[in-house]
Amino acid sequence: MNEAKASIDALVRDGLHYRFSSQYRDLVEFIKRFRQYSPFNGLLVHLQDPGAAFVATPAHWRSNYGRKISELARPIVILRPKGPVMVVFDVRHTEPDGSGGDLPLGVLDPMAAAATLPDYELHACWERLLDNAKRDGIRIRTKDEGHHSAGYARVSAGDLLVRPPSRPGDIATTHPLRFDIVVNANDPIADQLATLLHELGHIYCGHLGTRNPKHWESRLLETKETREFEAESVAYIAMSRFDPKIVMGRHISQIVTSMNEIPPIGLQVVLRTAGLLIEMATKRLPDRSDPPRAARRSRNGNQ
Repeated sequence: MNEAKASIDALVRDGLHYRFSSQYRDLVEFIKRFRQYSPFNGLLVHLQDPGAAFVATPAHWRSNYGRKISELARPIVILRPKGPVMVVFDVRHTEPDGSGGDLPLGVLDPMAAAATLPDYELHACWERLLDNAKRDGIRIRTKDEGHHSAGYARVSAGDLLVRPPSRPGDIATTHPLRFDIVVNANDPIADQLATLLHELGHIYCGHLGTRNPKHWESRLLETKETREFEAESVAYIAMSRFDPKIVMGRHISQIVTSMNEIPPIGLQVVLRTAGLLIEMATKRLPDRSDPPRAARRSRNGNQ
């Protein structure tokens, strides 16, 4: 798997794929449409079939939509959740099997089924990000920054973050503070969430170092241009998953339009980070494998 991911980055670095801004913009917009799969799987689909509109396994096509795979269909290999790989097929390589069933809503126009999230849903994404970030020692706060700054992330230390339990009766866990994120309180919630994803993108892409190389690598030596391009790519991909019609102030499409070639980036790092943030914003994730403070005190009899 590491070799495969390194090969993906080599495609970008060596100019074989996505070196030019138009190619990268097309990739990001393609991944944005494939909301049912992870960003990395969106990349794998695009590499194998840039014309794909909606992909699914043969069993899913048959049971959910009453369709079978055409004889000359082109298989597409993607990663299976908690497993090796699985084979999927695009809708244009399927045909009705006679059992009935309608195509997925918006399959020929993926954006047709997209709905802008209301503010309370964006607030819910914010709260889940705030909670999940604590497990990595990330403190998230809003502050009046006037109109000169959307927010920032920095290395920090000295405090403990308390993560409430997920169920009544469980023990809260504490995590040493490692990073601080401040988001401008004057911005609307959609802008605040986009800024938060951008700053989390910096942290999880390794631009501020790492608390544990097993969780994400340190990439302190990347140039500022690369760091900003990666963080905004992460924010755009993740934000588009929650609000497909989002228009961001630092819209990645606007950024790439102003350049001929994109800076050298870690594409698999961007997609992995975007996938992580999508998870963090949609469900509560367990504490990292290194034992949280409350668990250690309990085992030592010092609770």
